[in-house]
Amino acid sequence: MLILVGVGAVVIIGVIAVVAVIVVLQFGSTTRPSSTSNTNQSSSASPVIETRSTAEIITETNNQVGAALLNGDTDALSRLLADDYRYVSDAGLTLNKAEVLLLMRTGNLSYESLRSTNEKVEVNSDSSRAELTATAQSKGQLRHQAFNDTNFYRNTYEKRGGRWQLVSGTVWHRQ
Repeated sequence: MLILVGVGAVVIIGVIAVVAVIVVLQFGSTTRPSSTSNTNQSSSASPVIETRSTAEIITETNNQVGAALLNGDTDALSRLLADDYRYVSDAGLTLNKAEVLLLMRTGNLSYESLRSTNEKVEVNSDSSRAELTATAQSKGQLRHQAFNDTNFYRNTYEKRGGRWQLVSGTVWHRQ
């Protein structure tokens, strides 16, 4: 009997930790994003010169990851996560890119809302690596179990092949 209770507790902790894996990717609005874009584009055919700061680009990339999660867009999520992406929770759970995508593809994870607050971006001196930290509120279901969580997270981005990718995420539960 004690073994069954222990296994049950481990399963429950595992489910909570898996919910936290996605919290590390929490960004964007509290509802599904609209299809409108707020980028300014010139009507001329000349090359576009980037005028946004690296911090703005990281925040936008973070929002793209959140939109992919909210919409269940695993193709977009696959492009935004680095092949060597690693997630670590305060409960000791570690997941890689394939494991995160599998949760989404199998319908074992879906979101009603995602919201980040208190976002802060720090960029290294050569603008090749950046960390975004924030508080995240998420609501959805994991394996048909509802969740409504608030967590802290840190996402690390690296510029690879001319584009920013999420290489690691760490999440810890808000006490």
